[in-house]
This record gives sequence, structure tokens and C-alpha cells, in this order.
Amino acid sequence: MSKDEYIDIVFTGPPAPESGQFVEVENDQEESICFGEWVERRDGYWALRIPNSNRLKAKADALLAIINELRIELDDHSDVIDNPEGGSPRPNLAMRVLQFLDEQLEKIK
Repeated sequence: MSKDEYIDIVFTGPPAPESGQFVEVENDQEESICFGEWVERRDGYWALRIPNSNRLKAKADALLAIINELRIELDDHSDVIDNPEGGSPRPNLAMRVLQFLDEQLEKIK
């Protein structure tokens, strides 16, 4: 199985009237991970608050759209970026930025 295929919330025992205690949150390699945050609710209970994956995906999609727009703009204006006002060209600045954006996009796909 690949890493991060699932997340385990680990307890010392199964659900029961006297349930086990919380141990930690782990990835599928049984490595402890930081996932969510503990919050004390108004009703006196404690909760492990985990971000809504749909909202995170929507934010990631919006960020990808912005990065893609920036990539297109850089590509369209690379001649100006690499050679401002007809001066000495800055070697491959636009290409380095485009390569960086491509690398970042690959990481989050």
C-alpha cells in the first residue's frame, strides 16, 4: 500500500461502555502524524477537529487555477521578463519560474 492511503485514529481498546483511551493519529505506515486539532467545545466535550476535505479540495483547486494563470502569463511575457527594456537578458529567469511552478503542480496532483 502506498503511504497516506488511510489514517488511523488509535485507541487502547474498542468502543464499549468503558472505552479505550485515545493514543494518537497515525498514517498507514504507523507513523504518528499531526492531523486536526484538539478543541474544547462549549458543551464541555473535547473534539479532535479535522478539516473538511471538500473545502480543502476547493481551496486547492482555486490555488491550482491561479498557478496555471500565472504560468500562462509568464509564458506569454517571457521575452520581457528575460530582457527588460531591451537591456541585458537575465538568463532563463522566466524558464526557471515556469519550471518551479511545474514542479509545485506535480507535488500537489
